[in-house]
Amino acid sequence: MRRILVIGGTSGTGAEVVRRLAPEDHAVRVLARRPGEARRRLPSAVEVAGGDLRDPAAIEAAVDGIDTIVHTAGTRDVLRSRRHEELVVDGTADLLLAASRSSASAVVFMSSMGVTRTSVLGDALNLVKGGALTHKRSAEDLVRRSGLDYLILRAAVLTDRGSYPERVVLSPTPQPLRPNVRVSRADVAACIVDALRRPSLGRVTADILWDRAGRRAGAPSTSRPSPSP
Repeated sequence: MRRILVIGGTSGTGAEVVRRLAPEDHAVRVLARRPGEARRRLPSAVEVAGGDLRDPAAIEAAVDGIDTIVHTAGTRDVLRSRRHEELVVDGTADLLLAASRSSASAVVFMSSMGVTRTSVLGDALNLVKGGALTHKRSAEDLVRRSGLDYLILRAAVLTDRGSYPERVVLSPTPQPLRPNVRVSRADVAACIVDALRRPSLGRVTADILWDRAGRRAGAPSTSRPSPSP
């Protein structure tokens, strides 16, 4: 059993992670800006802590007694907003600092494909969201330097349509972000939950995407990639 704190657990991929964790033998806590609303929406077994990643005191309280952190938080704010950097870079730094002072020993961080490979879509996303992929890469570096066990999943373009676990590929080779390469939030969440069933996350960084052609002979599969360098 893990004691898990989910950051970003009230929407998107994070909410799907919480939904899948709730029936399992884990103690799950969610950090929520609107705790009353979160308690109404989340499974009753899930503990809710008030606050967000811009509040170091709330982070310290939320991390207390936790051994594993799942960080999927982001923002839809656009041009000239610092909110994405505050959540993804500053918030991650504060989260990892709190973890270093607590019993936390592992972190799952949801990043994005394209953080190390340029593309038209990646450049556009960086422009519209004020450096979103740059922020994700900075947060990845913070996670790797934290000393914690970790899993960094770089998601393809996310969709809410369907779940095709037989098509999920975990690739250790970084790929550019492309509009026609996708993966569902449900399948990313399933991969995270599966990783949390294992005793170690393995210090792994991998792209997660759907293989549009299906599982080909010799293609990468959902088996765990090698640890990050």
